Amino acid sequence: MHYAGCQSFKQKIDGINISSFLKNPSLRLRDEYVYVKGGEVHGIRKGDWVYLPKTGNSKFKKGDVPELFNLKQDIGESNNLHLQYPDKVKELQEMMKKYQSTSTMPYSQRHDTLNNDRQYWIQTLVKIADPVISNLSKDQLKKSIPVGRSSSALASSREFITHMEAVGRTIAGIAPWLELGPDNTPEGKLREKYIKMTCKALANSVNPESNDYFNSTATRQILVNSAFLIQGLLQAPTQLWRNLDDTTRKRLIEQWKSTRTMKPGNNNWLLFSAMVECGLKEFSGEWNFPTVERALTSHKEWYKGDGWYGDGRRLHMDYYNSFVIQPMIMDVLDVMKRHGIEGADFYDVQLKRFVRYAEQLERMIGPDGTYPPLGRSIAYRLGAFQALSQVSLMKKLPKNIKPAQVRCALTCLLYTSPSPRDGLLS
Repeated sequence: MHYAGCQSFKQKIDGINISSFLKNPSLRLRDEYVYVKGGEVHGIRKGDWVYLPKTGNSKFKKGDVPELFNLKQDIGESNNLHLQYPDKVKELQEMMKKYQSTSTMPYSQRHDTLNNDRQYWIQTLVKIADPVISNLSKDQLKKSIPVGRSSSALASSREFITHMEAVGRTIAGIAPWLELGPDNTPEGKLREKYIKMTCKALANSVNPESNDYFNSTATRQILVNSAFLIQGLLQAPTQLWRNLDDTTRKRLIEQWKSTRTMKPGNNNWLLFSAMVECGLKEFSGEWNFPTVERALTSHKEWYKGDGWYGDGRRLHMDYYNSFVIQPMIMDVLDVMKRHGIEGADFYDVQLKRFVRYAEQLERMIGPDGTYPPLGRSIAYRLGAFQALSQVSLMKKLPKNIKPAQVRCALTCLLYTSPSPRDGLLS
């Protein structure tokens, strides 16, 4: 970074400039080193002294006393000086506390203050979803959520649909968590709260008397929102669909049927129409199967190999295989398989492609929680890893990728992704 001319950074960097060391290797640039394991500080070195209070080095056995070594006199760490130098032990213990509590350490060296990464996931979910679900449940979404405006005519035209677009995607994201249902734990009680709010929010979205009513004939984007909403309802049939009142169910079904007049483009939009038909099949018992068949046939033709589909006939180097294409193909085939529809045998072929693509996504996540900003819609951020998350949720990860590996990678992404600003994810 020094040689590239980067002299200042917006965030604090956990590191030092080693350019002078490259010029003069005899320099000693750092006097303190921390041993981190599982996000927790387990040892420290200062100068010639090494202190290992809990886990120790590879020779440490359970039940042994903490270890203190002087590397200048004992490079092999064979002479434990813990009892001989209590003042040095105390000094190094205080230094360890400083590192353990610091908030400027990178994720790989930061111990979750709640002692549980899952708690951080829940906190992030609430930060992102609450402004949408809570306000819509109160019929205040359009009133309470500001819309960023642009001077471009295209961007200005999207102001009308921005609130609606937030709803389907939000519900698709939180649905697997909601489907776990309520229980007596704090998390279970929180789920119960959001299940009720989401059902109320959906009722308001299709109520013509509501301020937040989404007019199904006003914009083609209702097709997109319906597809993502159905994706969520398929993931949470017990906690969402079954908890909706009959009027809301009927209104949703009528809204979905109204999208049949909207002709999709010859690209990933075919899957939006297919998802709507799958929602109708699952929740009303009838569908227009040729719409589903066309979407699948087209995407079979657009397969490029090694887990990648084109968005249309041409390959687009972006994350639409994760945003839309592969998750929705899997959902469509899952509905077909469940209802014994001819052509569902393609499920096994697609699953292999899905897993292969997810494997590549996992490799794109850097150890610092960054990933390549490829192509269109990069503002969807961690939606880029929907396919990886879904494969993990399905428990279909390849043998060379462990569930904990994916969990850690996605957690690292959460820590490094921009947080909601002013309570909103922009």
